[in-house]
Amino acid sequence: MVTRTTASNRPTEAEPLHGSANPGPRFSDEPLPPVTEQPPAKGCDPGPFVEAAKEHVAKGMDASALAQIEKALVCVHDPKLERFAVIFACRAKLFSRARAHFIRLDEADKPKLAQLCAGPTL
Repeated sequence: MVTRTTASNRPTEAEPLHGSANPGPRFSDEPLPPVTEQPPAKGCDPGPFVEAAKEHVAKGMDASALAQIEKALVCVHDPKLERFAVIFACRAKLFSRARAHFIRLDEADKPKLAQLCAGPTL
């Protein structure tokens, strides 16, 4: 909740930002659970999530793009999506999430992406 002051400088409770009690997803630097090889979820299409991620990247919203890629990874485990997840997490400075996706990469991809994060080493 956002607190605003009135003309008499008395704090009043205002409506939450975005007009609802749940303003949307919050991004944290929490580690991700390990990937288990499993079949894609029934009726789960990663395409819309990937397209949304592309739109977010074009606007410079790397954390939002990461969230969309992570949703796509729930549908299907794809090494290309894991690479994008590392890139977006690094650019958003979400280093523990970058590490979680980095360990899922193929060994051939790791040297190329290891230099991306300027923060803690992967």
